[in-house]
Amino acid sequence: MSPSRPSRPSRPFFFSSSAQENLRRILVEWEGTPYRHHCGVKQGGADCIQFVGRVMQEAGALEHYDFPEYPPDWHLHQTEERLLNGMLDLVRQGIAIAVDPDAPENGDVLLFGFGRKISRDSDERVAAHSAIYLDGQLWQAVSGIGVLRTQYRDGQWYPRRRFAFRFLSTSSIPSMPSTSPPGASL
Repeated sequence: MSPSRPSRPSRPFFFSSSAQENLRRILVEWEGTPYRHHCGVKQGGADCIQFVGRVMQEAGALEHYDFPEYPPDWHLHQTEERLLNGMLDLVRQGIAIAVDPDAPENGDVLLFGFGRKISRDSDERVAAHSAIYLDGQLWQAVSGIGVLRTQYRDGQWYPRRRFAFRFLSTSSIPSMPSTSPPGASL
């Protein structure tokens, strides 16, 4: 018998207009941050994983964000779903829920397929890029460019969408465990 978990409200963390406005303010402050692998410093440098984690932490959706080391090209050589596994850890903890990537809401985190195919028999790519959806736009840190916003239905990103997740509001803000599998991400 597994231990029972306390019941968590299922209202989205970014449900209120004030939470969305706070997220908007935070994202604008990050805009223009240069791209730097495994870095998450506003206006200092960020990659897509660290950007999403730090923004969610700053917005209050996560109390603590600690992501293990990962090589910059992990998605080119492995079929391991590091980003997906990290988000599924948050789902198992009751911090987030999986939602339809075709119908994102403000504050949702989207994962996109890049790099190596997940199997020989599939055209699906490993979920190796993350972004935050807000007001019909994707906010993301792009290699060689930095933090920027693009349209959600942009021809480069929209066809690569694979998964979406929504953070939930809780009375006490949870921490992302530091015991996440190597490369687990938001």
